[in-house]
Amino acid sequence: MNNVNIYQEFEDMMKRQDLNNADIAAVTGVSRSAVKDWRKARKIEDKRLFQIANAFDDERFSLAVVCYSYGYQAIFLNMLDRYRGDDLSLLIGTQKEDLDSDSAIKGLIEELSKKNPDKSIVKGYLKQIIETIGMMLSSVKKIATEQNIPVQQIF
Repeated sequence: MNNVNIYQEFEDMMKRQDLNNADIAAVTGVSRSAVKDWRKARKIEDKRLFQIANAFDDERFSLAVVCYSYGYQAIFLNMLDRYRGDDLSLLIGTQKEDLDSDSAIKGLIEELSKKNPDKSIVKGYLKQIIETIGMMLSSVKKIATEQNIPVQQIF
């Protein structure tokens, strides 16, 4: 189970992209009134999420859909706030996070080798590793979008 509020992410994307019900209806193949009903019920059909994510160039929503669909935590979404910009800057950020993750893995191995590992230290290392995963997911999604590769073809 994850903690991604996919409906709120959808609404935020609608605002960021200045979209309306007709825009969503066009990419999902449903009527505007169906989209209106989703919004009124505050529930988007899961089967429509990737259609919407692939149709609009919105990194945060696309990553939210991946997190929501595959059970990843919302912490990945916070990673986007740390590195903004083009593919190259996101990849450089990913490389930096990867180096931090390598150090975390070494530290985690060392800590777990102890007779009584300190859970707070283990937790810190695990957080660093999760942040790396988030950056990698963000990079993959952004580059896939720009290269017109649907996310479903990657996973």
